[in-house]
Amino acid sequence: MKWKFGKLAKNTSILTLGMVLRTFSQGLVFIIIARSMGADGYGGFVSLIAITGTLSGLVGFGSHVLLTRDTALDPQKFHQAWGHTLYSLAISTPIIFIAYLILAFFILPNEISWIPILFIGIADLIFWPLSNVCVSAYQGFERMGRVSRMIIVPVVMRLFVALIFLFLLINENIQQSMLLTWTSLYLIAAIVAVGYTQWMVYKDLGKPVFLNSHWFTKIKESMPFALWASSDKVYIDADKVMLARMTSLDITGIYSAAYRLVDIFLLPIHSLIGAATPRFFQEGNKGIYHALMYSIKLIKIPFTYSLSIGFIIYLSAKFTPFILGDSFNESIEAIRYLAWIPIIILPKILLQSIIASSGFQKKGMQIVLTGAVINIICNLLLIPIIGWRGAAIATYIAEISMSLVMLIFLYNLIKNTHYK
Repeated sequence: MKWKFGKLAKNTSILTLGMVLRTFSQGLVFIIIARSMGADGYGGFVSLIAITGTLSGLVGFGSHVLLTRDTALDPQKFHQAWGHTLYSLAISTPIIFIAYLILAFFILPNEISWIPILFIGIADLIFWPLSNVCVSAYQGFERMGRVSRMIIVPVVMRLFVALIFLFLLINENIQQSMLLTWTSLYLIAAIVAVGYTQWMVYKDLGKPVFLNSHWFTKIKESMPFALWASSDKVYIDADKVMLARMTSLDITGIYSAAYRLVDIFLLPIHSLIGAATPRFFQEGNKGIYHALMYSIKLIKIPFTYSLSIGFIIYLSAKFTPFILGDSFNESIEAIRYLAWIPIIILPKILLQSIIASSGFQKKGMQIVLTGAVINIICNLLLIPIIGWRGAAIATYIAEISMSLVMLIFLYNLIKNTHYK
């Protein structure tokens, strides 16, 4: 199949529009929750979703990636791939949920009660993956209009319950249990979102076909993607968990708010890569050299955006307390520390897309896992000395290290003419 840039531009525009709406909704949710709960309460919430975020990549054993790949290469394989994905979710979820409870027991501060822990675990490890695989289902067909809808629905539901949360805060009793109230609403939003997204896939694409005899073989192929995603989340969120454990929840909230603001500006880059994912698999199927050439065609716009947005984030950081409240005054400095994350993370995003789409997911997983270990070690060394600043520095070290290792790996492969 010959790809036309016009189709990519259209798909990227559609997905970007979805991401813009998602960003707007996420931004409102973030402002409502952070401003209502303050740095301390928001820090407690973030420490919970940091753990679930780390483990959520393992739910389904990476089968959602094969769903996109197999559908992109042969749409007739969708029903079997969809069945395999749902079956993998059913098998993996209990295991991952138990691991989450164990980690929560040993890692989280004692002031966080178990009911919010359970609610966030159920929402993010049971229901959220069921919504996320619906994105992969449509992504394989390059139906980016539906992809945008699947991306938006869970966030819009969170915005809806966040507005309810804001209304409930009029009651003084609710103010005494804000974390419990918010996590309850968060769980309800996840349940409603799953009902809608799963129904849409069933209506548009049809029923799954379960061929469990090939399940183990598929898992061996997809597991590196799961470990990759989990490792990726470890170095993104490990600093927040360690800050909660090693400092305080208000410091965790200050740093997490800054990180969240910066992360929102990364969404356009992720929308471009999301739209290009089927093509990466198509080019990577020809060889890693072709995937590299394809990424070079894409790099100009995201590079310009990442560099520009870094300056914008740095200069606009001073307005943070006006948006989130006085308890986030220290986030100004934290945002300026993290303002250059978009330009630093871009090479890694493109390089990991090249490696993953070309059949070298095991090597990519190993590199990202190494980056996660580097990040954890740096956090352990730096957080006790300089607090959240150490967490920010550790993030930069991990990002640069992974990009360099991926670049060296790619260079050594391309030298061999077999991959051209």
